[in-house]
Amino acid sequence: MREKILQAAEDLFLRHGVIAVSMDDIARELGISKKTLYKVFPSKEELVREAVARRFQRIVTAIEQFKAESTSPVEELAKIQGLMFENLKYQKESPIYQLKRAFPEIAQWLLSHMRDYIISYLRDNIERGKQAGLYKSEIDAEFASRLFYAALVGSTEPDIFPTDQYPSAQVSQKILELFMQALLTEKGKRIWQEVRG
Repeated sequence: MREKILQAAEDLFLRHGVIAVSMDDIARELGISKKTLYKVFPSKEELVREAVARRFQRIVTAIEQFKAESTSPVEELAKIQGLMFENLKYQKESPIYQLKRAFPEIAQWLLSHMRDYIISYLRDNIERGKQAGLYKSEIDAEFASRLFYAALVGSTEPDIFPTDQYPSAQVSQKILELFMQALLTEKGKRIWQEVRG
């Protein structure tokens, strides 16, 4: 039952956002009573915490799989771009911004884990790309990975990117696109175009 609840909650949160989805909505989606739901998850906060941790771990697992299966660091990032779009396509407002508003402690946990993972992953990706001649040799991998993370987090703020003009999925994709244009050599650009179809 715990697994079913988490799956339903995760799907609803992705489609409608953590603020819009109530415990009633989750119970209704599963065809169970609220009493049953609250036996497994005593509060919405506890459910959100576990769903967010689970989603984060799934994304990390997917990225590690892309790394293992891809033929180049450029291909990895193209696959990550598709994953980012898939996770954000239903929401105009950033999931992180929603978490900050409704569950600030969960948002802080997520941002801390994202920062550590993204910076470490990108630093490694950039170094491998430089060695393969796909990224410019003068790129500072540490600085570039931190800059990318800062841009991603900044993109979640609606006062910087108003959601009526800049849907979340588009902003993330454009940030990655600009990042890649700054990194890629001519050889890297050819691969980037190929792997993105």
